[in-house]
Amino acid sequence: MAKTIGRIFYSPSPRSYAVIRLNPEEMVRQFDDAQALREARAMQPKSYLIYLQLERALPWPDQPWYRFEIEPIATTLRPEDEAQGITSDMCIPIFPNTSHPNGRESLQPSPEGLFPYDNCYHWFQPKLVDVRIKARPELFDETNAVSI
Repeated sequence: MAKTIGRIFYSPSPRSYAVIRLNPEEMVRQFDDAQALREARAMQPKSYLIYLQLERALPWPDQPWYRFEIEPIATTLRPEDEAQGITSDMCIPIFPNTSHPNGRESLQPSPEGLFPYDNCYHWFQPKLVDVRIKARPELFDETNAVSI
Protein backbone atom coordinates (compact mmCIF):
# COMPACT_ATOMS: atom_id res chain seq x y z
CA MET A 1 0.00 0.00 0.00
CA ALA A 2 1.23 3.48 -0.83
CA LYS A 3 2.24 5.73 2.03
CA THR A 4 -0.14 8.66 2.52
CA ILE A 5 0.82 12.10 3.76
CA GLY A 6 -1.56 14.16 5.88
CA ARG A 7 -3.19 16.85 3.75
CA ILE A 8 -5.80 19.28 5.04
CA PHE A 9 -7.40 21.89 2.77
CA TYR A 10 -10.20 24.46 3.07
CA SER A 11 -11.73 23.22 -0.22
CA PRO A 12 -12.02 19.66 -1.56
CA SER A 13 -9.57 18.88 -4.35
CA PRO A 14 -10.77 18.45 -7.93
CA ARG A 15 -10.11 15.09 -9.59
CA SER A 16 -10.94 13.29 -6.33
CA TYR A 17 -13.69 10.91 -5.32
CA ALA A 18 -16.07 12.03 -2.58
CA VAL A 19 -19.27 11.07 -0.84
CA ILE A 20 -21.96 13.72 -0.77
CA ARG A 21 -25.34 13.93 0.91
CA LEU A 22 -28.03 16.45 0.14
CA ASN A 23 -29.25 18.66 2.97
CA PRO A 24 -32.88 19.35 1.96
CA GLU A 25 -33.61 21.56 4.95
CA GLU A 26 -30.66 23.84 4.22
CA MET A 27 -31.58 23.92 0.52
CA VAL A 28 -35.08 25.36 1.12
CA ARG A 29 -34.48 27.51 4.21
CA GLN A 30 -33.76 30.60 2.08
CA PHE A 31 -37.31 30.56 0.66
CA ASP A 32 -38.96 31.16 4.05
CA ASP A 33 -41.67 28.64 3.11
CA ALA A 34 -43.07 26.67 6.07
CA GLN A 35 -44.51 23.87 3.91
CA ALA A 36 -41.27 23.39 1.96
CA LEU A 37 -39.34 23.31 5.23
CA ARG A 38 -41.71 20.67 6.73
CA GLU A 39 -41.39 18.51 3.61
CA ALA A 40 -37.62 18.91 3.56
CA ARG A 41 -37.42 17.79 7.20
CA ALA A 42 -39.45 14.68 6.32
CA MET A 43 -36.97 13.60 3.63
CA GLN A 44 -34.37 10.93 4.33
CA PRO A 45 -31.30 11.89 2.31
CA LYS A 46 -28.94 9.22 0.99
CA SER A 47 -25.21 9.35 0.40
CA TYR A 48 -23.83 9.34 -3.15
CA LEU A 49 -20.38 8.48 -4.45
CA ILE A 50 -19.20 11.11 -6.94
CA TYR A 51 -16.10 12.29 -8.77
CA LEU A 52 -15.19 15.96 -8.34
CA GLN A 53 -14.34 16.78 -11.95
CA LEU A 54 -13.75 20.53 -11.92
CA GLU A 55 -13.92 23.34 -9.38
CA ARG A 56 -16.09 26.11 -10.87
CA ALA A 57 -14.47 29.05 -9.06
CA LEU A 58 -11.17 29.82 -7.39
CA PRO A 59 -11.13 28.27 -3.92
CA TRP A 60 -10.58 31.03 -1.37
CA PRO A 61 -10.66 30.52 2.39
CA ASP A 62 -13.78 31.64 4.24
CA GLN A 63 -16.15 30.97 1.34
CA PRO A 64 -19.47 29.46 2.46
CA TRP A 65 -19.60 27.10 -0.56
CA TYR A 66 -17.31 25.51 -3.12
CA ARG A 67 -18.85 24.82 -6.55
CA PHE A 68 -17.92 21.74 -8.55
CA GLU A 69 -18.88 19.92 -11.73
CA ILE A 70 -19.28 16.30 -10.74
CA GLU A 71 -19.64 12.92 -12.40
CA PRO A 72 -21.85 10.26 -10.83
CA ILE A 73 -20.22 7.00 -9.84
CA ALA A 74 -22.49 3.99 -10.16
CA THR A 75 -22.47 0.30 -9.26
CA THR A 76 -24.08 -0.74 -12.56
CA LEU A 77 -23.61 -0.22 -16.28
CA ARG A 78 -25.35 2.81 -17.81
CA PRO A 79 -29.05 2.49 -18.57
CA GLU A 80 -29.69 2.97 -22.28
CA ASP A 81 -31.20 6.29 -23.38
CA GLU A 82 -31.96 6.21 -27.11
CA ALA A 83 -33.15 9.83 -27.17
CA GLN A 84 -29.69 11.01 -26.06
CA GLY A 85 -27.79 8.31 -27.94
CA ILE A 86 -26.48 6.71 -24.75
CA THR A 87 -25.70 3.00 -24.70
CA SER A 88 -24.99 0.82 -21.67
CA ASP A 89 -21.29 0.54 -22.55
CA MET A 90 -20.76 4.31 -22.19
CA CYS A 91 -19.02 3.93 -18.85
CA ILE A 92 -15.56 3.12 -17.54
CA PRO A 93 -14.91 0.57 -14.78
CA ILE A 94 -12.91 1.77 -11.79
CA PHE A 95 -10.23 -0.68 -10.68
CA PRO A 96 -10.51 -3.21 -9.00
CA ASN A 97 -13.65 -3.56 -11.17
CA THR A 98 -12.60 -5.00 -14.54
CA SER A 99 -16.06 -5.84 -15.92
CA HIS A 100 -17.14 -4.04 -19.11
CA PRO A 101 -19.20 -5.36 -22.06
CA ASN A 102 -16.54 -4.27 -24.59
CA GLY A 103 -13.54 -5.10 -22.41
CA ARG A 104 -12.75 -1.42 -21.76
CA GLU A 105 -9.70 -1.01 -19.54
CA SER A 106 -10.34 0.08 -15.93
CA LEU A 107 -9.26 3.44 -14.55
CA GLN A 108 -6.58 3.04 -11.91
CA PRO A 109 -7.15 5.50 -9.06
CA SER A 110 -4.25 6.81 -7.03
CA PRO A 111 -2.92 5.79 -4.57
CA GLU A 112 -3.17 2.33 -6.06
CA GLY A 113 -5.31 -0.13 -4.14
CA LEU A 114 -7.16 2.41 -1.98
CA PHE A 115 -10.42 2.74 -3.95
CA PRO A 116 -12.83 1.18 -1.42
CA TYR A 117 -15.36 -0.48 -3.77
CA ASP A 118 -14.98 -3.28 -6.30
CA ASN A 119 -18.06 -2.71 -8.49
CA CYS A 120 -18.04 0.95 -9.62
CA TYR A 121 -18.20 2.77 -12.96
CA HIS A 122 -17.73 6.32 -14.21
CA TRP A 123 -20.84 7.08 -16.25
CA PHE A 124 -20.59 9.22 -19.37
CA GLN A 125 -22.73 12.34 -18.90
CA PRO A 126 -23.47 14.62 -21.87
CA LYS A 127 -23.75 17.43 -19.31
CA LEU A 128 -21.97 17.37 -15.97
CA VAL A 129 -23.92 18.07 -12.80
CA ASP A 130 -23.11 21.16 -10.73
CA VAL A 131 -23.11 20.98 -6.93
CA ARG A 132 -22.17 23.28 -4.09
CA ILE A 133 -20.17 21.77 -1.26
CA LYS A 134 -20.54 23.55 2.03
CA ALA A 135 -17.35 24.74 3.69
CA ARG A 136 -16.48 22.98 6.94
CA PRO A 137 -14.90 24.55 10.03
CA GLU A 138 -12.74 21.43 10.45
CA LEU A 139 -11.65 21.74 6.78
CA PHE A 140 -11.25 18.74 4.43
CA ASP A 141 -8.80 16.05 5.46
CA GLU A 142 -7.50 14.41 2.29
CA THR A 143 -4.96 12.17 4.00
CA ASN A 144 -6.62 9.11 2.45
CA ALA A 145 -8.17 10.77 -0.58
CA VAL A 146 -8.38 8.74 -3.76
CA SER A 147 -8.07 10.53 -7.10
CA ILE A 148 -7.33 9.97 -10.76
